[in-house]
Amino acid sequence: MGKSRAVTFYVSPLGNDRWSGRLVDPVQERSDGPFATLARARDEIRSLSGNLRRRPIRVHVRGGVYPLAEPLVLEPEDSGTKACPVTYTAFRSEVPLLDGGRCITGWRRAADAEPMAAARGKVWVAPIPSGWAFKQLFFNGRSLPRSASEDSDDWHAWRSGRLGRSQRTLMVPSADLRGMGDCRNADLNCLTTPYTYWANALVPVTRVDAGRGSIGFAAMWVHRPEVLKEIPYRLENLLSGLRHQGQWYVDSRAGKLYLWPLGDEDPNGATVTAPYLCEAIRMQGEAGEHRWVRHIALRGLSVVHTGLSPHIADPSQSAFDARDAAIRLSGVEDCTIARCRIYNVGGGGIAAQGHVRRMAVEGCEITACGGGGIRFAGGLAAPEAPCGYNRIVDNHIHHCGQLFWHSSGIGLGMSERSAVCRNSIHDMPYIGISTGGVRHRQFANWPRASKELESVWARFGDGGSPSVEGIKKLVPGHNRIERNLIRDVMMVLDDGAAIYCHAGHHNRVRFNLIYRTHGSGSHGLYFDDEEMDSLMEYNIVYDSPLDIHARRGSALHLHNNARHTVRNNIFVGGNRLFTFPNSYGGHRIERNLFVFGDGHAIPVTPEPVRGPGDGRRQPDWDAGPAAMDRNLFWSRVGAGPAKEFLAGWREQGFDLLSTVADPLFVDPENGRYELKKGSPALAQGFKEFSLEGIGARG
Repeated sequence: MGKSRAVTFYVSPLGNDRWSGRLVDPVQERSDGPFATLARARDEIRSLSGNLRRRPIRVHVRGGVYPLAEPLVLEPEDSGTKACPVTYTAFRSEVPLLDGGRCITGWRRAADAEPMAAARGKVWVAPIPSGWAFKQLFFNGRSLPRSASEDSDDWHAWRSGRLGRSQRTLMVPSADLRGMGDCRNADLNCLTTPYTYWANALVPVTRVDAGRGSIGFAAMWVHRPEVLKEIPYRLENLLSGLRHQGQWYVDSRAGKLYLWPLGDEDPNGATVTAPYLCEAIRMQGEAGEHRWVRHIALRGLSVVHTGLSPHIADPSQSAFDARDAAIRLSGVEDCTIARCRIYNVGGGGIAAQGHVRRMAVEGCEITACGGGGIRFAGGLAAPEAPCGYNRIVDNHIHHCGQLFWHSSGIGLGMSERSAVCRNSIHDMPYIGISTGGVRHRQFANWPRASKELESVWARFGDGGSPSVEGIKKLVPGHNRIERNLIRDVMMVLDDGAAIYCHAGHHNRVRFNLIYRTHGSGSHGLYFDDEEMDSLMEYNIVYDSPLDIHARRGSALHLHNNARHTVRNNIFVGGNRLFTFPNSYGGHRIERNLFVFGDGHAIPVTPEPVRGPGDGRRQPDWDAGPAAMDRNLFWSRVGAGPAKEFLAGWREQGFDLLSTVADPLFVDPENGRYELKKGSPALAQGFKEFSLEGIGARG
């Protein structure tokens, strides 16, 4: 038997939800034609019965703008089957745009505000609904910066404060708050991690007391507050911060938006848009009933102008747990998002949370997001909310993390056997690709998570006390990160990498090209706390960090973890090419090419054997000594620095069979690291490989 003919519907900006939806264009009499909304098409599919629901269903969406009154919600009853999927797809090569924003009109010159002198007479004001708070504004499609106490995103130049005892105040010098004016609509943007700054919070201010030098807030995630000292900060959304063209301030209490347009342009002749809905599309299964959304595909759709959920006290946490995104998924199996474009949104691009299996995200472009590009986050332990067997392939992700800098281009949390392959990621403030699990110390040191984790351990553990190795049965792994092109990441924060894996196991990082990681604490490949038994091979990493004299950072960083295999990689350009602090040991690092930068090779401490621990490790567990050998060393200025480095390194028992020699790259000045004929690397057992076809194909 042949395939069943599809049931077809059409949606168009020229449509009408009272029509049949069976025609691609309205008839001349305008008595029938396409639907006007995707929600109407969804409802019509729900009403189908009998043989019609046993055929593939296709909804063709014509090009144009679709202002969304509410998100499109797809539930289990909207599912297709493997043989008869439901597909929402762009019509031919047209571009349908789902718009979650609202246009702001009715502009007049501001006469009731007293901003700084430079802005007087140049600021416009428009009415908005009272209570509408947003963190982004778009002028003819261009994102404009909010007013702030500090204009630069370079947090090194910001003022600093310290956390108050209640952990609900930031204590700052009183002089820093003078002249700030009304702060009731302000947000506090600050760095909330000690030692190395790898996350920012962006939370509403509840009060400002200039006399006492305190800034209050309702809730904010802080990492290890007991050791957090200096907190770089700035206040955002201040009327007094209107100092430059293009800046704006929203008074959500009074229902007013103030804008100093670029070029002093009259905003009444422009399209000024702010995010309104917090999501455009949501696929939502019912975990309690084990009812999943299945076999639905979204193809060729674009999404713009979604914002942030008003119900999340600290929205910066959505970068970790996937609660805010333009497209959200939960309780989903066997669905596809392909060739979609997501841009100018406040949260992430695509976020999957909880039970998400065999999901494919393919060929999408995601850019200009407040959060990350794609985030898949399972539950605290795999038996509770399995997330896995997903494919994130052939996507182009760039210029994301504009509000929440700690967002990843692609992030997997508590995910198993998923593939992140052939993606192109660049211009990110933090990590390119990340995976994560649950760490041993979370059972004891993180009270909020500990109760849940202990309950899971009681149900699924081995009966003993949690251990580094024991909890791995609750933590998913076996993910593949392959053939990705990652460049120009770590552009704002510290202590991250192009590819970062922590607290998982048996992950494979292979055939990736990485170059230009920025920041003094940036790395190329980074396995962090309690990552175990994972593999790095056939990767090329160069200019990581870009500043070869950076006080921290390296091409390869293994921290507080065990039993990794690092082989047949090429690391070029830094003066600190590899670091292994506080290792549990057991690593095998062999047949790699290490080429230092300008010759000032930085010695490596003997910690790769077994570090002394820092109070956060399991003190009685040891994976044995590391083995590092049959590597090739060189430097961009010749053999001398590499020989000196290797001599000192051998005194610690490593690389006794390694050598110093020019690897004979084809054209390293132009990023070509193939080997010329006769390369001495081959005698060390190095295997040639090709990175042809890496990155997104389109």
